[in-house]
Amino acid sequence: LFESLAVVASSLGERFVEFAPTSFERAYRVCEGTMTAMKHYEERKILQEPKRDIILPALDFIAAICEAVGPQVVTAVDACGPGLLQLLLAVMADEDPLFRMSAFWVL
Repeated sequence: LFESLAVVASSLGERFVEFAPTSFERAYRVCEGTMTAMKHYEERKILQEPKRDIILPALDFIAAICEAVGPQVVTAVDACGPGLLQLLLAVMADEDPLFRMSAFWVL
């Protein structure tokens, strides 16, 4: 779904601005929740390994929103607070180059 929404955001460009804050927050929350679940799995707080592959299309969607609406994305970024930067740093530290590339694309 995130891949399709990224295409929509890119196609609409600045016309996507009214949907940007909610869409951005949703994709961010999915990434944040998945990273938290992965941390809990590594600490053995949960038994089932989370499906981390959702992070890639969610980050790509965030990057597409940033590209589509340009500087108007600031309100969506501000709503995430410092958590967005922490999320990106955590993903950039991943051993998988696809994850690192998606995080760098957001920047």
